[in-house]
Amino acid sequence: MQISYHELCTVLEIPCTCDAGDTSVTCACYDSRMVQEGALFVCIRGENADGHAYAAEAVAKGARILLCEQDVAGVDVPKCLVKNSVQALGKLAAYWRSKTRA
Repeated sequence: MQISYHELCTVLEIPCTCDAGDTSVTCACYDSRMVQEGALFVCIRGENADGHAYAAEAVAKGARILLCEQDVAGVDVPKCLVKNSVQALGKLAAYWRSKTRA
């Protein structure tokens, strides 16, 4: 299953901030060490690390779109800017599940 940048923005009820063309993702990941080609990288702030600091690494490994709470300078992929990335990930997970027969 694929979700386009525009579809992500619609589900998250946020404005599309760039012309992403047909950019889409096939999975989501919040650990930059586990990123696969075509992933949505979710920048999560934790006690010991801030995922925003690993966004460039995730993109270098194949992340196509970022889900983040702040702009990440120097990373040239579409970004979905949200207030809370954990809550946004939950919303996307519910949407993804609604699209499957699982």
